[in-house]
Amino acid sequence: MDLAFENRFYNLDTLYLLTNEALGLSESIDFKIGKAKCYFNLGTFFSKKGKHELALKNFSISNNQAKEHAEYELELTTIDAIAYEYEFKGNFTLALKTYLEGKERAESLKNFTSLANFNANIASLYLQLNDYDMALNYYTKAKIIRVKLGKPIALAKTNCNIAHLNIDLKKFDIALKNLDYSLKIFKENAILDWLAYAYEIKGKLFLKKNEFETAVLWYQKSEAIYKELDDEYYQIRMLLGMSEALLGLNKNELSFKYANKARKLSEKLTFTKGSKDSARMLFLINKSNGEFETALKYYEKYQTLKDSLSIKENNKALMLFKAQKEYEEEKEEFIEANEELVAKQKSYVFISIGILIFLLTVLFLVKRNEKNYKSLNQKLMIQQANLKQSEKQLRYTNLTKNKLFSIVGHDLRGPIISFQELIKLHLKGSISKKEFIAFVPKLKTYIDSIAFTLDNLLHWGQTQINGLTTNPTNNIVQNILDDNISLLSEIASKKSISIQNNISSNIVSFADGNHLDVVVRNLLNNALKFTEENGEISIGAADRLNFWEIYIKDTGIGMDKKTIDEIFNTDKTYSTVGTNKEKGTGLGISLCKELIELNGGKIWVESSLNIGSSFFFTLPKSELISK
Repeated sequence: MDLAFENRFYNLDTLYLLTNEALGLSESIDFKIGKAKCYFNLGTFFSKKGKHELALKNFSISNNQAKEHAEYELELTTIDAIAYEYEFKGNFTLALKTYLEGKERAESLKNFTSLANFNANIASLYLQLNDYDMALNYYTKAKIIRVKLGKPIALAKTNCNIAHLNIDLKKFDIALKNLDYSLKIFKENAILDWLAYAYEIKGKLFLKKNEFETAVLWYQKSEAIYKELDDEYYQIRMLLGMSEALLGLNKNELSFKYANKARKLSEKLTFTKGSKDSARMLFLINKSNGEFETALKYYEKYQTLKDSLSIKENNKALMLFKAQKEYEEEKEEFIEANEELVAKQKSYVFISIGILIFLLTVLFLVKRNEKNYKSLNQKLMIQQANLKQSEKQLRYTNLTKNKLFSIVGHDLRGPIISFQELIKLHLKGSISKKEFIAFVPKLKTYIDSIAFTLDNLLHWGQTQINGLTTNPTNNIVQNILDDNISLLSEIASKKSISIQNNISSNIVSFADGNHLDVVVRNLLNNALKFTEENGEISIGAADRLNFWEIYIKDTGIGMDKKTIDEIFNTDKTYSTVGTNKEKGTGLGISLCKELIELNGGKIWVESSLNIGSSFFFTLPKSELISK
């Protein structure tokens, strides 16, 4: 595997052959991490061959396996690779989203090396969109981390990118200073791919200064290294820079040779940006030669490719991400302010009651005054209406309180007391350590039940007290289902219930991911609860224009019409025990209904006694998919 990966710059065929050999060996001994790394190598191979869909597929398999086996370093590396594939394809929105997810994951794992890499890659994305302030901001974050880590090679890479940025800003002195440091480090450590890139950037520096002969010299140094490396993609930018420098020296024939080679490589790798820039150079060369008809052909091709990249639309998407971050910060401030407001409102209630008593007293005193009677009577009617509304709200709050106490008293208190009593017996020596350990599986069941109930109570409480807001994002439904199937796998195993997830990875919804997670977990938990041993649960989806219709079907005990009507009633709880006497709070299905409708969908059930139940719900499609 290591030998294969080292060949990524020198011989792609060797990379492919050795990786497949390693994959076969890994499968023969069920070496799980080995398989995950092999899929990453295959993704690298297909990426460099310009087969980006195959690259994404293999990187995704590697990422899933890395997460499953807690191989955090590989998990972060695959996230970075997936984001880079989106960037290569010109889909900056998905690229940025994936880079940001990777950045948050690296922060949670305290992996500062990966955190610096994600910051640098986000900066590179903004640099391509000429957003220099954002690019410099993220490059600076990466540089600070790498300085603290004391890794000169990584720091040299950051400096090289900062030099690239400063060339675009025409700050040539700053760029040259950063480049010289980077070149020294890359030479000393024989980092050939970055050395070739640094030479290319130095060529660009002199090209921007119109010092074409010097630019050609540096591009030639870069070209010499690229000839040693089997990496066609990174050559494209160097070839175009060389072409532009030669055109500046009026060496049109040689300039054409480099531009045409860049065009062929871009088409081979389906690299749209490379094809666009090649068409631009070929237009300029033919125009300089007086071949206007050919020049016009390349200019039209350049414009078409430029439009297809939709850089402006991607730029808008990035601005939306920035606005979203600002909104989240403002939201936190709003929540704090709202909590203060709620505290004030409580005091206002008492003040309002005092005002009401005062108004009633005034009304009694001025009843003798006929002239003001009608006006005061009208005020009294308004106050009575407010009192009725308050009474209605108090009744609803009381109902919510009773429901909460019922759940806490019956569904949480029982397991907790049992747990508490068992610990007391153990501490008193009434039961031995061996006997106590024998109770551990049962205790785990209690704790799992308490955790599930508390999670539902949290979301239900938010809907009842403060109301819920949605934060819709693009979600791969398959991933959410897989996570929850894994979470509930122990319950399924105990009852020997098989779960089939038939949903493909291309089903992407635009909904609140946390809400969807709660819905899926409750529906799966219910299916397991009411399905007898050796039963089956199947999950699938259907395309309904702007919606996905998801179903979770079981071979359980089913329901009659009265039960179906009760479970969707949000005004009260309805709970029954499962096939193994499993208890529930009665919140799950009504909570699912509120969350699905909050995200613009619908939920319903089809069921027959002793045959099974099929729960259906709809979700809006991803905006990208619907477009």
